[in-house]
Amino acid sequence: MITKPAQNQYPEYYQKYIDKVPDGNILEIFKANKAKNIELLSTLSDKQAEHRYAEGKWSIKEVLGHIIDTERIFACRVLRMARNDKTNIPQYEHDVYVTEAKFDNFSISNLIEQYKVLGNSTLSLFNSFDEESWERVGISGGKEFIVKCFPYILAGHELHHFGVLKEKYLLGFSNDKK
Repeated sequence: MITKPAQNQYPEYYQKYIDKVPDGNILEIFKANKAKNIELLSTLSDKQAEHRYAEGKWSIKEVLGHIIDTERIFACRVLRMARNDKTNIPQYEHDVYVTEAKFDNFSISNLIEQYKVLGNSTLSLFNSFDEESWERVGISGGKEFIVKCFPYILAGHELHHFGVLKEKYLLGFSNDKK
């Protein structure tokens, strides 16, 4: 089982995400979160998924697209680090990615499918690592990360964004697609 990383094994910025992850088998938590999120998103129409709770805020589709892009980028980072690549991997500017992707032009069902397929791929990648790989350390943005922090960061990142979706976006939506 992958143990939760110590606070000194990843940059402090990510603590807010790791703190959101409950105790237990992180790969099971990662998988269960995906299933719950897919179920929730599947209740939305395209029109509902284009909702923004305030001017200048991302739409639900853009939030999901951001989660997808972040997982893709972090999966690449974790692969490189697990394979003992010592290159300093650059950070990415998430706001630019969201703007350039034009997620509102996608159907919510397409984004859900991308999210589902990506989650399965990431989980498969995680399951391919041996104990030694999980304990390797790599560098991104000039900061050190232990490989085992990534499933926690990704799960916590999703818990954060889906918490915001539930609190600020989805209240008041009925279960009927309109």
